Amino acid sequence: MTQVENYTTNVDENMRDRLNIHPDMSLHGTEGPIDVAYPRYFYNTSEIGLNLAGDLDTGDPTGAMVIPSSMSPTNQTRSDARTGYFDPAISRSNLHVLTGQTVTRLILGLPSSLITGGNRRIIGVDFASGPSGINRTVATNKEVILAAGAIQSPVLLQISGIGPKKVLKSLNISVQIDLPGVGNNFQDHPMAQFPFECYATQKRIVLDHLAREDVGAYELLAASWGQISIAAQKPLSRGTVHPTSPSIFDGPLLDPRYCADPFDCKIIRLGLRTVRRLMKSDAMRPLLPVVDTRFESDDYMELTAALKPLVGTEYHPSGTTSMMPEDMGGVVDAELMVYGTCNLRVIDAGIMPLIPGAHIQAAVYAVAEKAADIIKAAASGPEVCPLGLLKWPIGQNTV
Repeated sequence: MTQVENYTTNVDENMRDRLNIHPDMSLHGTEGPIDVAYPRYFYNTSEIGLNLAGDLDTGDPTGAMVIPSSMSPTNQTRSDARTGYFDPAISRSNLHVLTGQTVTRLILGLPSSLITGGNRRIIGVDFASGPSGINRTVATNKEVILAAGAIQSPVLLQISGIGPKKVLKSLNISVQIDLPGVGNNFQDHPMAQFPFECYATQKRIVLDHLAREDVGAYELLAASWGQISIAAQKPLSRGTVHPTSPSIFDGPLLDPRYCADPFDCKIIRLGLRTVRRLMKSDAMRPLLPVVDTRFESDDYMELTAALKPLVGTEYHPSGTTSMMPEDMGGVVDAELMVYGTCNLRVIDAGIMPLIPGAHIQAAVYAVAEKAADIIKAAASGPEVCPLGLLKWPIGQNTV
């Protein structure tokens, strides 16, 4: 991971001591393509008894902490894969990018134990601009890298005939490789957002004044509100994602099953207690916060009923093409190769068997860097998936 980071401690020395910002630089990189820096504003959490933790990368995330983000230390703009990886490579002669296109299917060659040990080779990739667009195919002679994310990667695999046999047959998709783990083991950080109004008392006073006949119209204070989010970092619930038809354009059926294991919601309820203490702290008092009365209750059933409709995604989907043994529901092996194929790798958050107890961006960068090393090593080694006889599907056109 250190090869990704350009880590900067852009905080003055006095503030570093106050906020316990003393990173272990042996765990960080300073020459990578992605800037990692600190924001220019901080909030005090010590009043409510939360200890200020140190560097998260040491493996101890307990307590409150000021975390760095992928941003420029100078102008606070986002630092991302576009600026860090894509832009420097855009002029390469061997890089061709098609925009406005969607991959619609992976084409598998017929199995041949003499050539690939019984594994299937991806011999082409279909793509189109939309459901009514012309379907085109590009032939492949090396590896195919699938990096569509933990939602679309398993959907594309299933539409291509790689996935749970029962699901594929129910959609009239020809089963090419029966791989039950595809689209299962969906994980996310279930998150609830608790809104609160600021300056609510002032607003009520102004409205009372407006109701009087002897007071002229006032310029009302702008509506002001905020929210605090609580996310369970080690969820026990597991969901699924499957296609709804043989067309990628019809969109998937995603069932995240948030709080299917009630322990996940219990964790969020415990976090809510901390939120309520925070709202009553001296640091928050100048904002005159008013928390929704639904969340003031200490009754277990009432609080659960109010909480569950608010639980949603933290936008960290993962786990749907897991790197695990196939008999445990795995989809890719230790080399990121899809079981039953010899030239198809998945490289995205879907390969994580267990979601990290943190934002997954850094982990995805690490997966991609490791994958690059695997691919380069394979390219310099013996051919394990020779072209042989393509056995191109009858009637299939190429571009």
